[in-house]
Amino acid sequence: MLTSPSTTSSNTVQSLSNDNSNIDHHHQSIDQDDYYKVGDHVDAFEPETGSWFPARIVRMTKSTTDQTVNYCVTFRKQSLGCDQIRPLSQIRPQPYRMIEKDKLQPGQTVMAYIQHDHQWYAAAVETIKHSRQAFCMRIWLALVTHGSEMPIIRQQIRYRHGHIYHLESNVPIAERCSQLDSIVRNGYIEPDCDQCADDAAIQQCSKCGCHICRMKTDPDKQLVCDECERPTHLWCLAKPLDQIPDNDDDWYCDECRNETSEDLLQQQQSHLQQRQQNNQTTGWGYGMACAARSKHRNRVESQTFGAIAGVPVGSWWRFRVQASEAGVHAPLVAGIHGSQSLGVYSLVFAAINPQDVDLGDEIYYTANNSRNIGHSSAAADDNRRLERDALALARNCPVPVNEQYGATANGPDRNLWKQGPPIRVLRSGNGRRPAKHGRRSRFLPKIGVRYDGLYKVVSYWFEAATNGHRIWRFLLRRDDAQPAPWTDAGRYRMKKLGLQLQYPPGWCRSIAQKRFWTIDSGIRAKQSRTILSNQIQSEADQPITEKYDIPKSLIKLIDNDSANRQAWANILAQQYANREQFLTIVRQTFRCACCMDTGDNQMMITTECGHNFCGVCLEQYLQTQQHSPTNSKPVCPVCRSDCFITQPNCLSKANTILSQIQQSLSESN
Repeated sequence: MLTSPSTTSSNTVQSLSNDNSNIDHHHQSIDQDDYYKVGDHVDAFEPETGSWFPARIVRMTKSTTDQTVNYCVTFRKQSLGCDQIRPLSQIRPQPYRMIEKDKLQPGQTVMAYIQHDHQWYAAAVETIKHSRQAFCMRIWLALVTHGSEMPIIRQQIRYRHGHIYHLESNVPIAERCSQLDSIVRNGYIEPDCDQCADDAAIQQCSKCGCHICRMKTDPDKQLVCDECERPTHLWCLAKPLDQIPDNDDDWYCDECRNETSEDLLQQQQSHLQQRQQNNQTTGWGYGMACAARSKHRNRVESQTFGAIAGVPVGSWWRFRVQASEAGVHAPLVAGIHGSQSLGVYSLVFAAINPQDVDLGDEIYYTANNSRNIGHSSAAADDNRRLERDALALARNCPVPVNEQYGATANGPDRNLWKQGPPIRVLRSGNGRRPAKHGRRSRFLPKIGVRYDGLYKVVSYWFEAATNGHRIWRFLLRRDDAQPAPWTDAGRYRMKKLGLQLQYPPGWCRSIAQKRFWTIDSGIRAKQSRTILSNQIQSEADQPITEKYDIPKSLIKLIDNDSANRQAWANILAQQYANREQFLTIVRQTFRCACCMDTGDNQMMITTECGHNFCGVCLEQYLQTQQHSPTNSKPVCPVCRSDCFITQPNCLSKANTILSQIQQSLSESN
């Protein structure tokens, strides 16, 4: 443990004049003793603050009576003065061994940095406490200030990297290690990086390493940004470089660089291409409404009342996004599509609200305007006003809007309600109805979303719900010439038109929801049996058509292509109506996996993992892998297999057989 020296030790501090005549005749000047030499760098104690500051020994004197040595030091901080005498107990080597968090133990003597006054103190660790909530370590220290009034001060600090070091003791010159001897002679050199302390064992650093990969390797192949001063490897740039530019112009990283007009045009073009690719691909996930769209609703305007051309009553989709693509109900999540000024165009009814009543041809629909449930007065005022979805539905009633009590389409003409704008109503079976709300409506589909025809608003009124909130109720009545899907006539019409549950392309059990798979599997099995029976009947009715016979010369070339044996087997197992259909399948199968080019005029290379690339794409990919910081074995960009290329001269060995096959097909075309 640290001990506080006597009060007389602090009184020995005194200032000396540069005049040598003031030196006591009982002291003689020396150049070194057993511990230090003139010019050594140390930490000296400052009694006024009780802390330690870097200093340098400028003179040493030895008493002729008791052989004690006094050290005249000059502080690095000029405000502390120069030529001040310190005994051996008040100087020590500068700290250089940092203490990590897991190696800090109670009872250790340390040199700690107190952040609030920006000074270093000699201290003893009393207690260590780990805080799980703040994810930090709190340390209680006993600061030894060497003072007579408060020799020990207790301080609580939070552990920070580089703020706690081992407390070094005075070691004779003959017993010093090489590192300590270098610190005393040259002084402690502050590291350039305060995060990793220039430690070579630390390979990654977010401050002195590469801004992208954080690796500290290959500093000679790094460019430093003139704006943010962060280094970046040549191969980590958005546009990799082979070597450092020779010009002396300012260089900026990808984040600090101002984009030119050419870069902006290129980014806009790539963004449009990416959108086109996303529109062509299908990414069906678990969400019924938020699944990725495979196409866009381009042929139907968003503000359209009435039926959609080409979409008969009884059309059935597995997900709402398919109904949006068909133009029946545009929103992917919202249940009502419309505006407060024009009215409602379409509505998805799931009968989840306990106030909703489904009678088939009539629907009692509930619209709740409350958004301030926590404030009763504000909620009451908000519910009495007819706005948002409720106001949009009221526009479909062929009578003036009554925002206070509601309205009913009554008059001399009993069919007055039929004069209002029609609403496309879809029933959804994907929702979960709580058991306490009663049985599920029998008019809902088993699963998915079904178009049930056109409905019109007969009346709407204002009432209190069972939970105490104010709600608006609407009576919707069916007005469509086509029969309803739940009637016998509607089922017969759906069967005659072949209206079945439409699944998105690529949908299978692996991406299906577990709670719906039982229903989906039953529906798909029934549809498969129906389709199979229809195919058998159609094949029996249709005359036998001719099929395309592949030439024998081409079959011999195909047999020699052993690298693509499995792909050719799948192609030959199918039947083709004509030669153009066969050529299309071959080009789609053996196109480049990177650029998607058919490779008619390029050299095609088949890898050992069974994928085909054109020579240009494969050469660019291998050059990119050479600049990788890992320098590992290249892998296939498609299947990530390490059995990608085993021969170094793979670019010179093209699949000549595949090229001959494609050339023969192109010539015959």
